[in-house]
Amino acid sequence: MNTKDKVSSKPRFESEHQAFSAELRRRVQTYFKDRSRGDESGGRATHADFPALLKAGILLGGFAGIYAVLVFSKLRLYELVLLTFLGGVVVDLIGLNVLHECAHGNYFKSVGLNRASGYLMDLFGISVDIYRVKHVEVHHRYTNIHRWDGDLDEAYPLVRLTDRMPRLGFHRFQHVYAWFLYSLVTFSWVTSDDLRRLRSMRVGEFVMPEFSVFQKVRIVGAKIFHLAWAIGIPCLYHPFWDVMAVYVGMHLVMGFGITVIFQLAHVFDRSKFMSGRSASSEISYDNLGDWMIHQLQTTSDFATSNGLACFLLGGLNYQVEHHLFPGVSYVHLRAIQKIVKSTCQEFGVPYHEYSGFLSALTSHILMLRTLGQAESGSGG
Repeated sequence: MNTKDKVSSKPRFESEHQAFSAELRRRVQTYFKDRSRGDESGGRATHADFPALLKAGILLGGFAGIYAVLVFSKLRLYELVLLTFLGGVVVDLIGLNVLHECAHGNYFKSVGLNRASGYLMDLFGISVDIYRVKHVEVHHRYTNIHRWDGDLDEAYPLVRLTDRMPRLGFHRFQHVYAWFLYSLVTFSWVTSDDLRRLRSMRVGEFVMPEFSVFQKVRIVGAKIFHLAWAIGIPCLYHPFWDVMAVYVGMHLVMGFGITVIFQLAHVFDRSKFMSGRSASSEISYDNLGDWMIHQLQTTSDFATSNGLACFLLGGLNYQVEHHLFPGVSYVHLRAIQKIVKSTCQEFGVPYHEYSGFLSALTSHILMLRTLGQAESGSGG
């Protein structure tokens, strides 16, 4: 199908009150109801716990310490390289464990505290207002739907992440070169993507809600503030190109880690890609089926029995559960997984999971290679 095909309407799912979805929601609600007994508010149980908040504080404090050493110390080359890599890893962990959770508003019961904590993302140069639209509203709602899920389409034409896109000759090598492009993702978010969306007010075919003048000024102002502390202040103590090398180096590490983790969850050898069911040049998104089943068809867990992975990834190896219940903190996803898997088995609904990180990575590599060699699919 040509990427210039006309889109007729927003993707529409059937009522979520199907037998499977209704029962799964009921069981998960029962789990949280049991947890919240004794709490008069009855809703606090879905949010983060103290260890998660403590981990966030340690990660943020750790990065502050690395930043201080890099700015105010004279380092040998190997020390500079090591701290740049370590800083990128720590920011990567902050993105997975803290910023992503803040964007979803899952840390606190208080809406105000959740909104305030979300601005941590702006501190790192990424607009939380735009990310909430792009990720929370669009990606989570229209997962793996061509021209709607921006996580799929924005890499094109350099990387073909869905069989709904035309294949170009160089895509046959994408399983080799895509990894470098993954490393550029967060740098692109900070320097161009947010501003591009602010001008177009679109994420793929999704029209973003209009931002107020104050919001637009705040988004641009936050970018300037980020560049001031991340580049401006270090330039008072070090040559500009040394500062830029460290800044870009950290982004390469951060971008690679974050992008790979998210790609493993949706671009794997059994994942489903959608583009509507019309044989004409107009794409029709009427009745794409049950939304929860769609999430199960397009998402996979990996390495959920690995305690270290669960600790480091902020629950993002439980992507199935996160997509089914995006308003629930990652600290609850392991418990919810048992409910989801048993319900899927009872209703005969497929559940995708890879036992380890390497098996999920292998699946993604094979999918990249397949998409680089195969022509576009014929329908969803």
